[in-house]
Amino acid sequence: MSSEAKYAGRLHVEGIPEGEPLFLFRAQDKLATEALARYKEACISAGLEDMARSVDAQINRFVDWQVVNGSKLPD
Repeated sequence: MSSEAKYAGRLHVEGIPEGEPLFLFRAQDKLATEALARYKEACISAGLEDMARSVDAQINRFVDWQVVNGSKLPD
């Protein structure tokens, strides 16, 4: 199930208009860090160095969380 469908009506992010599609990664998702690493590389390719550093910080937070709490394939 997509994260959008799974969390529909329960997730609101200020500044994102209602109905705009978004994609959510959770730290428990075993595949999330790889996806974020690819996004970071895309940011670097686009010259978005600050964004790449921000994504890298999130990757580190995900890894730290997974070390303590574990991870699993998405459901």
